[in-house]
Amino acid sequence: YVFKDNYADRLGALLSQLNRQGKLDSMVCYFGSTADPFFSFHKKFPVTMKCLDLLDHYRPGLVVVQSRSPMVIAGLPIFKSLGERLAVVIPIESHLERVIYKYTPGQSKISERLLAADGLRAQGIVVNLAASPLLPYGDYYKNAWEFAELLVQHGDYISLGCLSDGSKSSERE
Repeated sequence: YVFKDNYADRLGALLSQLNRQGKLDSMVCYFGSTADPFFSFHKKFPVTMKCLDLLDHYRPGLVVVQSRSPMVIAGLPIFKSLGERLAVVIPIESHLERVIYKYTPGQSKISERLLAADGLRAQGIVVNLAASPLLPYGDYYKNAWEFAELLVQHGDYISLGCLSDGSKSSERE
């Protein structure tokens, strides 16, 4: 489900309905897959926190929170409450800041994202670093290993994904 307005109210109604139907325990809820709930945090804080409160109250089987913002750490109290029912995904598309600046201008620096990942992990939160879309990362033979080691050092899990426009011709089987 993707909500376009009244996010918290609609999420609350949906979670309540799924709870009544007995489906909530087997549900995976992705929070932040289409829009970063922690980007422009000062504008979204009340809605983001209300949605996280609702997820904590209803406790779906798994909550996956995705954000490029180091402000994701603001959810730490709720994340700790959700415990094993939570994973935080932090996209790390490249280890080169200049590449991030070029392809995703306005997004948080990689160093800031890694600091947030380390802070969450230190508090027992499961962190998945998503190299998706995988952006240019330098020399294939030299820098690929550096990038891989960086991901392993700062994440509990790693997901990889390529850059694609979604057309059949750009996908390889």
